Amino acid sequence: MWAKQYVVYKIGGSILRNYRDITHTLEFLLSRELEGSVVVVSAVKGVTDLIIDLCRGRYPRDDALEAIYAVYSDIIDGFGLEGFSSLLDSSIRELERLSRLCGTSKAALDEALSFGELFTSRMIYSLLESRLGRAVYIDHRMMGLTTDSNFGDARPILSVSRRNIARRLDPLLNRGYTVVVPGFIGVDRRGRTTTMGRGASDLTASVIAFSLDAVSLYFVTDTSGILSSDPRYVRDPKPVKCLDLEEAEYASRYRVKGIHPLAFKILKRFRGGIMVMDRFGDGTAICGDCRDYGPKILVGVGGKYVVIGRYSKHVLSAFSSGLEDLGLKVSSISDLYIELESPREGLDMDQVYRLIFSGRRVVHDG
Repeated sequence: MWAKQYVVYKIGGSILRNYRDITHTLEFLLSRELEGSVVVVSAVKGVTDLIIDLCRGRYPRDDALEAIYAVYSDIIDGFGLEGFSSLLDSSIRELERLSRLCGTSKAALDEALSFGELFTSRMIYSLLESRLGRAVYIDHRMMGLTTDSNFGDARPILSVSRRNIARRLDPLLNRGYTVVVPGFIGVDRRGRTTTMGRGASDLTASVIAFSLDAVSLYFVTDTSGILSSDPRYVRDPKPVKCLDLEEAEYASRYRVKGIHPLAFKILKRFRGGIMVMDRFGDGTAICGDCRDYGPKILVGVGGKYVVIGRYSKHVLSAFSSGLEDLGLKVSSISDLYIELESPREGLDMDQVYRLIFSGRRVVHDG
């Protein structure tokens, strides 16, 4: 009998791109104490985009199906997964059937979009089971993650889902099994497959962790947690050490890579630990009572810059003269953020970052 200290891992598609990625992801999972854990699996990166293009007629049917087949065939061959070749063949045939319907039917589109998570999670389960011997696969119907019928953007019915998930998963986890489930997809009250929007594997993992009263929830991705700015525009942004829930939720509204915004409605009721991390265990802790004050994240959006961090306004004086030199003005301020207006076009975001984060105590690693 396993002590009830359940852990949930959400495995993002960014670390499931190919055979090599999946090998490293398996090494990470097998290095953890997986007994009594749930592993929520996203689709291999790029597959869902291919299906969307297929259903919207932006990609020739045969070419799209061939590209999807090639992605999974390479992984199957790499691991020598006997039996998965025939499963892939039948799944591609079903996807071909759905591709003739999904351009006009939202229900068929959700059936098609579920392909990536369903197939990838079954592969991960098979690979873990062959190494652990005590793993089990539960799909969205068996698990009972129940949503409304808003295809493409469904929302979990939390009271029903929590009861179903606890009833179905708790006995398995309490016996020490590792349970592998697909993210992103649910089932409505009529038993039809629904999807919950892009990035919604975060939502799946949050619902499961809350339903099981898990002790920890890990969002495993390709970066060392949540970064202090966008590496496309800022040189060498650092992982943020910790965020409180309100800071993390506010950052998610600006699509800061971390946790899907809708997940916070559930995570505010979750009492376990939360971490966004990479496969090496480095990352950002998110908790209700973290209180490291000052600027933590800089985002640029719509001609303005937003500095996110609890009580950043109290250290504004440290860089206010520099803001004036760059032509930046404070347009809005609160306990969570400072909004800066930029009247100059072509202002280098890296300059703003260096001004705010250099030469002071910075609330991130490094």
